[in-house]
Amino acid sequence: MPKLANPPDYEERLRLQQELFVNFLVDAGAGSGKTSSLVRRMVNLVKSGGVTTQQIAAITFTRKATYELRERFQITLEKAYREEKNPNIKEKLQLALVNLDQCFLGTIHSFCASLLRERPIEAGLDPEFEELDPLEEILLQEEAWESYLMDVKLNSSGLLERLDDIGVPTTELKEAFITLSQYSDVTMVCTEVSKPDLQPAMETLKNLVERAIKSIPNEEPEKGWDHLQKAILKANRFFKFFNMNKDFTVVNLLKAFDKEFSVTQNRWISKDEAKQCRDDFNEFTVNILSPAMQTWREYCHYILIEFMIPAVQFYEQVRFKQSKLNFQDLLLITRNMLREHPEVRAYFHDKYPRLLVDEFQDTDPVQAEILFYLTGQDINQKDWHKLIPHPGSLFVVGDAKQSIYRFRRADIDTYNLVKKLIIQSGGEVVQLTTNFRSVEALGQWINPIFQTIFPEQESSYQAEFSPLRTLRPDGKGSVYGVKVLNIPAEFTKKDEILNADAEMIAQFIRWSLDGNLKLTHPSDQTNKEEIRQAQPEDFMILLRFKDGMDLYARALEKFKIPFSMTGGSSLGDSLELAELYKLLRLLSDPDDQLLMVGVLRGLFFGISDDDLFQIKQAGGYFRIYSNVPEGLHEDLETRYGKALDKLKKYLQWAEKMMPSVAIEKILADLGMIPYVLGFAKSESGASYFYQVLEFLRKAERNGKTRFDQIVTEFSTIMSSSIEEELSLTTKEENVVRLMNVHKAKGLEASVVFLAQPFKEVSQKADIHIRRHGTEPEGYYVFNRKLGYHSERIAQPDGWCVYENEELRYLQEEEYRLVYVAGTRSKNLLIISRSLKDMDLRKNPWALLIQGSSAENELNAPEIEIVSDNPDEIGTYVKPQELIAAREHFSMWVSALAKPSYQIVSPTGLKEQGIDLSVKRGAGGGKAWGNVIHQVFEELIKGNDDIDSVITLALQENEESLERKEEVYRVVEKFCRTDLWQRITQAESKYTEVSFSLQIDNGHPLNAYIKGANEKPVILSGIIDLAFKENGQWVIVDYKTDRVNEESDLDRLREFYAPQLKMYCEVWNSIIGESCQEGQLYFVEKNQLKNAFS
Repeated sequence: MPKLANPPDYEERLRLQQELFVNFLVDAGAGSGKTSSLVRRMVNLVKSGGVTTQQIAAITFTRKATYELRERFQITLEKAYREEKNPNIKEKLQLALVNLDQCFLGTIHSFCASLLRERPIEAGLDPEFEELDPLEEILLQEEAWESYLMDVKLNSSGLLERLDDIGVPTTELKEAFITLSQYSDVTMVCTEVSKPDLQPAMETLKNLVERAIKSIPNEEPEKGWDHLQKAILKANRFFKFFNMNKDFTVVNLLKAFDKEFSVTQNRWISKDEAKQCRDDFNEFTVNILSPAMQTWREYCHYILIEFMIPAVQFYEQVRFKQSKLNFQDLLLITRNMLREHPEVRAYFHDKYPRLLVDEFQDTDPVQAEILFYLTGQDINQKDWHKLIPHPGSLFVVGDAKQSIYRFRRADIDTYNLVKKLIIQSGGEVVQLTTNFRSVEALGQWINPIFQTIFPEQESSYQAEFSPLRTLRPDGKGSVYGVKVLNIPAEFTKKDEILNADAEMIAQFIRWSLDGNLKLTHPSDQTNKEEIRQAQPEDFMILLRFKDGMDLYARALEKFKIPFSMTGGSSLGDSLELAELYKLLRLLSDPDDQLLMVGVLRGLFFGISDDDLFQIKQAGGYFRIYSNVPEGLHEDLETRYGKALDKLKKYLQWAEKMMPSVAIEKILADLGMIPYVLGFAKSESGASYFYQVLEFLRKAERNGKTRFDQIVTEFSTIMSSSIEEELSLTTKEENVVRLMNVHKAKGLEASVVFLAQPFKEVSQKADIHIRRHGTEPEGYYVFNRKLGYHSERIAQPDGWCVYENEELRYLQEEEYRLVYVAGTRSKNLLIISRSLKDMDLRKNPWALLIQGSSAENELNAPEIEIVSDNPDEIGTYVKPQELIAAREHFSMWVSALAKPSYQIVSPTGLKEQGIDLSVKRGAGGGKAWGNVIHQVFEELIKGNDDIDSVITLALQENEESLERKEEVYRVVEKFCRTDLWQRITQAESKYTEVSFSLQIDNGHPLNAYIKGANEKPVILSGIIDLAFKENGQWVIVDYKTDRVNEESDLDRLREFYAPQLKMYCEVWNSIIGESCQEGQLYFVEKNQLKNAFS
C-alpha cells in the first residue's frame, strides 16, 4: 500500500489503530488495505502494554494468507522497533519480536485444533487425535460409506428394501452422503408424505400411447425419431415386456413424459396427428403427471433422508473411533466445548483476550459462535446471540461485497447478524472505502455498474453499496482502464471461441513481455507513480469456471510464457498420472486388449497408430505375453519388443511385490520424475507422484495389499478433485497467474484478464439452509446423474419455496463474484467478448461490459511463436548419467526388494507358463466384462429394473450407452438358458463372492500354486456365482471372451478349467460343503461348457 498522508477515510483508519478497547467490524472494500489495518492494530496492542504477543490470536481464511500475515506482522514490528524513541515501548516491541512464534496466526481450523489439544478431556476427545486433510477425508468417506452399507445389509435390511421399492440403488446416494456429511450440525427437514397412487396416471398414459402408436410410421425416419416418438415407443415396450405393478417401474416410465414435448411433424404419418399427439401428451403432463410425480418425489424424500441421516452419523462414529477429525468436526466440537464448559471459556479468554479475524465474510457460520463464546462477558450464557463481548476483545475485518463461498457453508446472513450484534453490544462498524490498488479509470468504470446492483442498505441477500474511492492516477505513457478483447464472429462454437480467446490473450501477453507494454506502479517510498516494463507476474487470467483452464495453459506454453495454474488443476487433471493409472489398470487386468493398445500408444511407449496397424497386419496380438510377430520393420520390432519386455517386467513386479513398491519401481524405471521436472517443467506434476504414493502406502497400512485394491484406491484419488498440491520449493516465481475467480480472493495484478467469454452461468439449487432459529434447518434435494445432466428423484415438501429462496441467494452471490473479478486489477482490466454473442447472454462478465464502446476495444497483436531453444529447458542430463544413477539407486534397493510373502490370484495362476493365442473379436475387455457381471448379479438378485441396472453399469464402467441394446440381447439369451432355470430353482445362490485365504504348504490349495516356496501365500479372487441344488454346490464363471472360431471354446475351456477347480476348492475351504460341478458360461456364444463334474 503506497504512502498517503490523508486518504478520505483517514480518521476511520486512525480510530482502528488507537481505540483499542472498542470492538470493531471493519467493512473494508476491495484494495482498501484491510490486512494492513489489522496488522497495525496488532502492533499498537503490543505497544500499549495491555497484552503480549502470546495473548493475541489473529485468524485468517487460508494457510497462504497466514504466511503473508505473519511476514507483514514481523516487518511492521521491526519497523516500529527501529523508529520508536520511547525506551519502554521499544522494550515491549523487542519482547514481541522475540516471542513472535508464540503469537497465534493461522486459520480458524488450526486455531480450533490448538484449543482442543489443550483441553481434550472437556472436548471428549482422544488427546492424540489427528486432523484429516481433504484427500484423507475422501478416502475415509469411501470406507465409511461401504461399511455403512454392509452394516445395513446385515442388520437393517428393511432400509434397503424400502430403497428397492422406490427404485433408488445405493450407488446413486454416495454424492448425497458426501454433501450431507458437510452439514452434520444442520437438521435436515423431512416430512412423511402418503404414497401417491400412480395407477390413474399410468392408465391415462397407456390409453394415450395406444392411440399415438398408430400415428407413428412403421419404419424409422431417415433422421430418426423425434423426442415424443422415442418416449411413446419406449412406453409401448414397457407395457409389453415389463411388470407394471411395481412402483419404480411405473415411475421409470412416467418420468420420460414429465416434460413439455415438441414434435417434428414430417416424421409422423400426418402433421395434424403429430400436433394432436403433442397437445394430448403436454396436457396430460401439466394436469395429471407433473403433480403426481411431485408427490412421488416428496414421498421418496422421507425414505431417503431416513436412510442417509444414519449414514452421516455412522461416518461421524467412524471418525471418532479412529480419533480423526475433519474441518467441520474441529469447529463443532470447539463450539460445543466452549458452550457447555464455562470454565474452559474463561480459561481461553484469559489466554487470548484479543481476537482479530480477517476475511470474515467467507467463514463458516459456526465460527461466529466460537468468537462470541471466547469474547463474551457472561461465561454461563449458552445462547451466543445474547453475549456481549469484552471491550476491545473482538476485531473483525471483512467485505460482504466479496462473500462468494456459499457452496462452502459461508452465509452472508451470518455476516450481517454479527454486524448487528457488535453494534448492539456497544461496538462499531467502520467502513474503509479508499482503494489503494486501482487507477482512477477502473473506479470510474466499476462504481456506476455496482451502484445499480447493490442496494443502498444491506438485505438478507446482498451487501450494501459503497464506492471504490480510487486514489492512483491513471498514469501517462501507459495503458490503463477497461478494455474489451473481441473474439471474431467467425468462431461460432464454444470450443472454438475459448481456444481463440486463449490464443489472443497469450499473444497479447507475449507482445507485452517483448517490450511493448509499460505499466505504472506506486513507489514504496513515495506517493509517485513509476513506469516500468511489464513482467510475467504483472498478469493474471481469471476464469469463471474451473473446466477449460487447460486451453489457456496450452496457449501460454505455446508462446513460451511462464505461468502457474491454481484452482483448475487437480490430481485428476494430471496427464502423467492418467497415463500411469492406465498402465496400472492394464497390470491389474492384463487380458484387456483395449487397455493394452491404449498403453502402447500412450506416453510411455509411443507406439503410433500406424505401428499398431502394422503389428496387427503381421498377425500380432495385443497381450503382454504375446510374441513379437515376424515380418515387422527392424526399428518397430525392436521398439515393440522392448515395450513387451518392460510390461512383462512390470507385471511380475505387480504380482510379487507390495503394490506401492511395484509402483515406485515402475516410476523409477520409466524416469517419470526427471521427465516431469525436466521436459514438462512442472513441479506440481512431480509433487503429485509423491502425494499419490504416500496415500497408497497409507492404504496398504490399512490392509489394502492386493494390487487391484490399490488400483481402485488410485482411481478414487484421481477422481477426488483435490486441488491443493505439495510444493517441492518455497520460492515465489515471476509467472503469469492462471486461476478461477474463487482462488483470486485477496490477490491483485497490474493486468487482469476476465476470460472464458462463452459459457453461461446456470444457477441450480440442491440445498437450502435456514439459520433463523437456534438450530439450523436444511432442505436437501436428491438427484440422479445422467451424463452431463441430472434428474430429480426426491425433494422435500414445499421445495418450490425454498428453491426460489436459494436461487435468490445464488444470483446475488453471482453479482458479488463479478465484483470480486472486476476489482483485482491495478492498472488494466481486459474482458473477453465473443462477437458471436453480442447480446452477452452467455458471457459471465456481461455486467462489466454492457456499456462498452468502440474506444474500449483491444485487439491482440499478431505474434510469431518463439522457436524452440533447448537451452530454455534447464540443466541437461546426459543419458549415460541417468543410466548410471539408476544403477546406483538399484544397488541399495535390491537388498530391500526381497518379498516376505507372495500374493497370487486364480486369474494369474491360470496363465503361468501358458501362451494362449486365440483370435478374439473387438468389443470385449475388462470394462465390458464388468458390465455383464454387474447386470447378471442384479438379475440373479431379483432386481426387475434392468433398464436402470444396465444404464448404471455402462456408465460406471465408461462404456457407451449405445451398447444398451447389446446388453439387453445378452440378458435375453441368458434368461432362456437351462442354466438360468437351474439358478431360479436353486436352494441357495450367491453372486460375486470375494475371498482371500492364506495358503501354507499343507493346505489343499497349495497344489495349484506353482513354484511355491516357504514364504506365505495370500490367494485372493472373486467367484462369479455359486448356487446349491440337490444338496450340492455348483460354481459358475462368466467369460466374455469374443472368440472368432467355435472350436476355440474347447481350448478356452481347457485353459480356464484349473481356475474353476481352484474356485471349488476355495468354496470347500470357506463353507465346508462339497462342490461337485464347475461350469463356464461363454456370454458371446451363449454356450455353457462343463469345466469339471
